[in-house]
Amino acid sequence: MSQSATGYDISNWTNAVASVMMFVNSCAGLFFNVTIIYNFLKYKNQRTSFNFICTIRALNNTFILLVNFVGVFLPATVLGYSIHNPMVETVIITTALNCNIYNNYQSIYMAINRIVAIYFPVKYDIFFGIKATVLVQIIFYLDRIRNVTFENIERYEKQNFLVFNVEWLAYGGLIDRQDIVFYIAIGLTLIPFIINIFTFLKFYYLKKRTTRDDSERMKQARRNMRQFVQTVFQDSMFPISVVFNSKLNVLIRHRFWTFFCQTFIWQTLHVLDGLIMGVFNERIAFLKKYMKTKVHNLSASKEVTPPPVVGVQVAQS
Repeated sequence: MSQSATGYDISNWTNAVASVMMFVNSCAGLFFNVTIIYNFLKYKNQRTSFNFICTIRALNNTFILLVNFVGVFLPATVLGYSIHNPMVETVIITTALNCNIYNNYQSIYMAINRIVAIYFPVKYDIFFGIKATVLVQIIFYLDRIRNVTFENIERYEKQNFLVFNVEWLAYGGLIDRQDIVFYIAIGLTLIPFIINIFTFLKFYYLKKRTTRDDSERMKQARRNMRQFVQTVFQDSMFPISVVFNSKLNVLIRHRFWTFFCQTFIWQTLHVLDGLIMGVFNERIAFLKKYMKTKVHNLSASKEVTPPPVVGVQVAQS
């Protein structure tokens, strides 16, 4: 018997609202993240190590939003049952979770990237050049592939599948996590936070010493500061997600609240990640064109045209 027999399909108001929220969120998130990927591939001057890290994050976000949410969660929410084989769905969800973990580890890497750029600019290319960064990302991916492979082999042998629960509208159902998981997540948040404090102090010191006449150093300082602020915003989203997913989700035992805390907040995390990377990128084509058009229209609307002169004849020479 399919789970839709229980009434947990789009005919239920909770499923209907959740379906719309997931669909709209997915469209926005895919737009932001695909733009980051396109920007990196299109423009050669964007192919820096920092932008490469952002592109990898955008790829992970795109997989999570497209394959996990649009491909698994959304159809199950609409129909009231999964369209996938339990093992296939387990592989998709565990891969998405590992992509999420990958991005969390990468936050630490980005924080270290910024502190090296500020404190040791001469050594930056050695440790964080494009080749070194690509190598590190390959190692990260290999580690996640190893983790996904062994986890799914174990789940298959024990028939312990991880699927989307249509009753609670969240993978695994209502999750009451142990405190140790919560503390580990908070620890992963504190590491980049502490690193970012030292980065900010050094940047503040350099800004005081840099004069406006030194245009090149000011330009580099602004770039470093922009990327630093970007990493701070991205790091701040993870603890919010952890609190909702690990603590607040059990406060109210209602399907919509569980969906909001465990599914929607997780999805929104990857939507906002793509938005933040786009806002702080030096050259996102659609944003620049949009802003130029707005400024041009605003300037044109403020131009005062002289009123026509009525009743005055000009003699023909």
